[in-house]
Amino acid sequence: MNRHIPVLGILLMITATACLATKDGIAKMMMPDYHPIMLVWAQFTAIWLILAPLIIYKNGVRALWPKPFGIQFLRGLFSTFVVVFFFFAIQYIQLAEAHTMVFVGPLLATLLSAAILKEPVGRHRIIAVIVGFSGVLVILRPDFSAASAGHFMALGAGFSLAFYFLCNRKAADLAPPLASIANSVSIGMVLLLPTLFFVGEVPAWSDAELFGLFFIISVIGQSLLVMSFSFGPASLIAPFHYSQIISSVTVGYVLFHQVPDKVTFVGIAIVILCGLYIAYRESRLNGSRKT
Repeated sequence: MNRHIPVLGILLMITATACLATKDGIAKMMMPDYHPIMLVWAQFTAIWLILAPLIIYKNGVRALWPKPFGIQFLRGLFSTFVVVFFFFAIQYIQLAEAHTMVFVGPLLATLLSAAILKEPVGRHRIIAVIVGFSGVLVILRPDFSAASAGHFMALGAGFSLAFYFLCNRKAADLAPPLASIANSVSIGMVLLLPTLFFVGEVPAWSDAELFGLFFIISVIGQSLLVMSFSFGPASLIAPFHYSQIISSVTVGYVLFHQVPDKVTFVGIAIVILCGLYIAYRESRLNGSRKT
């Protein structure tokens, strides 16, 4: 049963983003020895193994099969693209920069929702999207002097996230939240499985603790993320997902002694503020429609 305790929901969201940023930092640490695709598959498998028994207990075994398959497959496909692109990106760039590029997704989803889902998008949100993309250009520098393969891979994750959001809107009420996550990761597991014959490696025993920490923090982060929306309206809880940028800067400094420069911080601030403004506008519009 949902309980209206917004402060708890916000705290859970902030804790979830801190866990996920830490998990990404651990993945970055392991990438010199393990291929990003293997780490993505391992993450998906750990999440599915934890969630499957809970879903069977609450909703029955049939909930583990994606229904309707078409839209659920697309959601799982784009979810897989997000994580694969992101894990490749953090091999080359800082965590905070990569996460900021991914947060382009909600901005792009605003435009795509008008073009594909025929949802009304006012000039305020269109302007916010344009300004938000200017923040990406600030990070890349006007002459793209800071651009690298990592930046463009992170942008690929952001674009994939936009399409993932669109699939979420189309499939919002088709399955319970935990079942939706399990369906997405199971599709990713199946899609990535053949690649393990080429990039998979047997983890060394010396890395067992690191892998265990990676799995545990990943599952905790995903679970807290879902739980956070049980204690308050999404319009209030969701914007605090941007706290992941702060966590990313902290994890990047603690684990890799990396701190974005001043220009990058300006670009990060622009993207975050535009994303928060769009979330605010959408919450107001949704509230007026309900009224």
